[in-house]
Amino acid sequence: MKLQQDDKEWAAEEMAALQEGIQKFGVGKFNDIQRDFLPDRSINLLKVKTMRLLGVRDLRRYLGWRGSAELIGKVHFAPDCLFGVFFFF
Repeated sequence: MKLQQDDKEWAAEEMAALQEGIQKFGVGKFNDIQRDFLPDRSINLLKVKTMRLLGVRDLRRYLGWRGSAELIGKVHFAPDCLFGVFFFF
């Protein structure tokens, strides 16, 4: 049985490409991220990976947010705060 592209594990390069896509286009611009950075991954999987990367279950509050790879890994968005307000651990 051949694995579908979305079933294979993500390489470090792919995670870096997702982070770069978020930085360039912003959260929610998955068509653009897919086109320029990860053409072999589905848009739905890009959404799921972004949610896991940001540690959230819903991306609506973060649509359009652009953060560097360093910031993405260090930011926790407080659920009660306004968009763009975040805390460092």
